Order: sequence, then structure tokens, then C-alpha cells
Amino acid sequence: MNYPTNPSQVVLDANFGYIYRITNTLTGFVYIGMHQHVKGERWRDYLGSGFRIQDEQVFLGRDFFSKELVCWTKSRIDAEIKEATHITRLVQSDTPHYNISNFDGALYATTPEQIQAMTAFRLSHESWNFLTPQRYRLQSITSSDLPDADIFDVQLRIIEEAIALKTARQILKRSIAAGVITPPRHTRRRRTRAY
Repeated sequence: MNYPTNPSQVVLDANFGYIYRITNTLTGFVYIGMHQHVKGERWRDYLGSGFRIQDEQVFLGRDFFSKELVCWTKSRIDAEIKEATHITRLVQSDTPHYNISNFDGALYATTPEQIQAMTAFRLSHESWNFLTPQRYRLQSITSSDLPDADIFDVQLRIIEEAIALKTARQILKRSIAAGVITPPRHTRRRRTRAY
């Protein structure tokens, strides 16, 4: 991957996160995303979170992509607002893009068909082991079970819960990899026998 911008580690660690732009240099497709930075994590280590961009990187190889810094973010809310703003500008400019939705899945999916397609796409790319309880809940819910609820809203809510859990796990793993925290030790107490 090419890095036209390469911020220093001190600057990275001083910010909550950043908005980035990854461009496919072969096709011109663009992906805009936000990243919550973990102290000690290098700029080059994060390569994008979108399923479509990750698939392309695996298929074509990372040499055909470039990553640029768009702007810094100060908080989660600031990051979400800036990401939504930059994605909206990208979509309005008619630039070919990988983005499917913004952080809450609501920006580009407005019809039930689009929501269903987006939900199916997300579920097809999530780990089966990770989403097993959520998938079970999705399979057990039918429209007859919830006559007043929209099935697509229920599906999106379950996906959002799973993504929040996955994000927390990723932050823990990245913090351990960056050496910011030490991995938790699982200790077992020894049983003592009473004689």
C-alpha cells in the first residue's frame, strides 16, 4: 500500500482518531472511513474496515491501494459526524466508491430492499463463530412473531450490537499488540485438600 501522508507516532497518539481515504489505483474506487486510534498503533497497520475494500485488497493485493489522511478527530461523535460528512461529499461527487453506509447503516439504505441487501451483505462477511447468537436470534425471529416491528430494524439492531462487541474486542487486541496494556492472565486457584 502507498502512503502519501505518513503522520508521526506522536501526532497519532495525541488524537482520538482520524478519517482516512483509501483509493484503488487501478479502478479509481475510493473508500472513506474512520478509525479510533490506539496508542502505540502504527499508521501503516490499519488498512480499512469496509468489507468490500478488504475483499479487493485480498483479491488485487495491497500494492494497488493508497491510504491518505483526510482529517483528525477529537471524539467518537466528532469522528462519526466527519465521516458522514466526507462520505456524503464522496457520494454526491459521483466518484465510484466502496462505501455502503455510514457508521449507523442508515445513510444509503432507505428502502426495505436496500436494507435487506445491506443486512445480507454484512451477515455474509461476518465470522460465523462471532455472530452465532445473533444469527440464531435472526433465524428465530419472523414477521409473524413481531407484527408491529419492522424485521429489518430488528436485524440492523442485532448487527449493531454484534459490531459494537467486535469493535471492543478489536480495540483490546490492538492495545495488546501495541504494548499499551498487558494481556489478562487467567489464573486458576489451587484446591487444597482438608485432611
